[in-house]
Amino acid sequence: MPESIPESLPCVQAVLPDLPESPHSMNAFVPVPGLPRDVQVTARGWTAAEAADALFDGIAAIRARAGIQQAEVRDARLLTLMTTYLDMAVRKEDFARVKRLHKAVKLIQAGAISQDAPDSDIYFVLSQTEPSKTVYTVVGKHCDCADGQAHTEEPTYRCKHSLACWLYDKVQEPR
Repeated sequence: MPESIPESLPCVQAVLPDLPESPHSMNAFVPVPGLPRDVQVTARGWTAAEAADALFDGIAAIRARAGIQQAEVRDARLLTLMTTYLDMAVRKEDFARVKRLHKAVKLIQAGAISQDAPDSDIYFVLSQTEPSKTVYTVVGKHCDCADGQAHTEEPTYRCKHSLACWLYDKVQEPR
């Protein structure tokens, strides 16, 4: 391996010893002006919090390199909440909730949520599979989707739409 790596090389792969793989992985797609599609950022960590921190650092590095300002306060709040609740779900071994949280964050990032009125607890969420055809209504923590209706008797259960609205409300500017 050369002593110095030419700056013209866009990517360099380091040779590392065989290490155990970190158990937590997070991905995000980051829009970069001038590129035809979003850039994928992947991060790993021994805890969900470490993976989220590494993901946030990776996104910040890409944005800085592309001349984009740091993530807005809303994005930072969403990342903090996502980290906290993913870690809690993993500790409880509730991997179905981990999956729903991930999908909820994707709904927020896609702009699929709208609130009926300021301070209202009524939200409208576009379907991830049929956004042009289906809109779900979430009132409080109750959603009219099939998953939400199937779990109405479980007081702590939230479908991905309900989780998305709850997170969306938490990341908005204080009222």
